[in-house]
Amino acid sequence: MKRLSWVALLACGLLVPAMVQRGLAQEDGPGGNLPAGAADGTGATYVIFDGPDQGCNGGACTMPVGVDSLGGIGGYYFTAEFFPHGFYRKATGEITTFDPPGAFCNTRGLAGCSYVSSMNLGGDMVGWYFDGTEDAGFLRDREGNFVEFVVPNSDGTGAEFINSAGVIAGTYHYGISGNPYGGWGGFMRDAQAKITTFLAPAGFDNVDIAGMNSHGEIVGSYSNEGAVQSPAYGFLRHQDGSLTVLSHPGWSNVYAGAISDSGLIAGTYISDADGYLYDFLLDRQGNYTTIAMCPSPPTTYDFTDPIAFDAAGSIIGTYEYYRPDAGHLITAGCYRLKDGRAGSFHPDSDSTSAPIAVGPHGEIVEIFVGLDGLSHAFLRRSRV
Repeated sequence: MKRLSWVALLACGLLVPAMVQRGLAQEDGPGGNLPAGAADGTGATYVIFDGPDQGCNGGACTMPVGVDSLGGIGGYYFTAEFFPHGFYRKATGEITTFDPPGAFCNTRGLAGCSYVSSMNLGGDMVGWYFDGTEDAGFLRDREGNFVEFVVPNSDGTGAEFINSAGVIAGTYHYGISGNPYGGWGGFMRDAQAKITTFLAPAGFDNVDIAGMNSHGEIVGSYSNEGAVQSPAYGFLRHQDGSLTVLSHPGWSNVYAGAISDSGLIAGTYISDADGYLYDFLLDRQGNYTTIAMCPSPPTTYDFTDPIAFDAAGSIIGTYEYYRPDAGHLITAGCYRLKDGRAGSFHPDSDSTSAPIAVGPHGEIVEIFVGLDGLSHAFLRRSRV
């Protein structure tokens, strides 16, 4: 349920830089205004689409979350009544919409019919829906069969990731005596439907999951729910359930954003020496390396966010900066190849876009927010 938050803020135009980042690379990616199906100069083409009967909820219209092995795209969209529903778009363009059985549509905040948060290569999708009492997690397989589930003794369950083995990771909400915010824990649901929960280390009550690989290793961060400017600490949850806190001398707010099947972790940290935000890569041997995740725009106000690794080992992410000539913030996609080269891609240099997920052949699904402030889905074909 928590993975939605930054996406919703982006779509509403409310996502702003939290700190200053020092870039380490030169921009070498495409730009310009691109109509649907146009090429961007790198051999890639873009397909922009929306859900049927699309409406918008605070600017959020169509939100893609993944690409499967057949080139299909999963996600959710808002109708004109501001209700969210799941969708699956075949590679041919045909769209099927759905909600889990028993989904209750209302307009209370971000709750509603159904949200889709992740799709694996087999076309299985996970997310959450409101059942009239609380948020519950769901799994929808390629054939359209649903399984609903909740974490025992919770008051809200959200499935956020599903890997190729059918393992699901997510978060759940629980009450804390004397704390009006309650807390968020993490959970894993294996292919046999067994649910295992885990909490943040002692003194913290908020788990945020950022990614999971095919082995069931999870990365994310923990902090204190409801606390103002609570520091966040990155973590790696191993297959055996043990937790490793990510830390490095001279670094603070170490955040893990993505993990590859080989165990590489990409994230960000703030340098204690200068207060700037940097990107890092962590290998299985515990070696941290500062990297240039994205190109540096001609301004000092920017930040990056690693999202995922593709099959070739490239890191896909976003970067944001204020562009004086446009008079507003710009968010665009970016990448770092295995050889260290960094670049950007953007379907429209005057608007905002952000990658969400990477497909098996390098396809990238993104959110595109036009100058009208409304978000749309688009697919970028061809590996970066």
